[in-house]
Amino acid sequence: MTENVSGAEDAAEVVAEDGGPVETGRRADNFRKIMRREAAGLDQFQTVPVRQLYKWWLSFQPNMPARQDFDIARFWKLAPSVYIIEVLDKDRFLYRLNGEQVVQIVGTSMRGHEITPDDPLVENRLFLQYLQKLVKSRVCWRCSGKADVFGKGYLAFETVDCPIADENGAITHVIGVIALINEEKSPTPTPPASS
Repeated sequence: MTENVSGAEDAAEVVAEDGGPVETGRRADNFRKIMRREAAGLDQFQTVPVRQLYKWWLSFQPNMPARQDFDIARFWKLAPSVYIIEVLDKDRFLYRLNGEQVVQIVGTSMRGHEITPDDPLVENRLFLQYLQKLVKSRVCWRCSGKADVFGKGYLAFETVDCPIADENGAITHVIGVIALINEEKSPTPTPPASS
């Protein structure tokens, strides 16, 4: 069972080959397996959108980009895959934006949803813990796993989640991109046609 998550009876974890945890419990969203790790290099990523955002973030090193440094017009091809989460305080995050592909992969729009320790869904409480680790570490993190998208069965996905700082160095936002590994050549998956 996952520790430190109140009411996480269904939040089972197993151990991956790299020794890290894999979330495998029942969830209300489309994800069925999630591995969350610190990003340790561009070669870890398999999809162009995820590599693009990570490379952009790395271009600011040793500093960290600010929110105003991210111009969605410059990354218009990524827009369907982008999500932006605002850090309200150490225990509260607000989903400010999620592109169309994010909604399709997750299974619902999270725009305007506040992520707190009191969230009724265990997956959102686990996501809160992840965001807290990311903010504390001040580095990019990555997620990978399986999602049931459009009833096609479980498709592999990956994300990169990049912390963004204000002029005082405080993390104010997390900008991320999600992509289906199986459909990298198609920036937005197409739902199956109705019969």
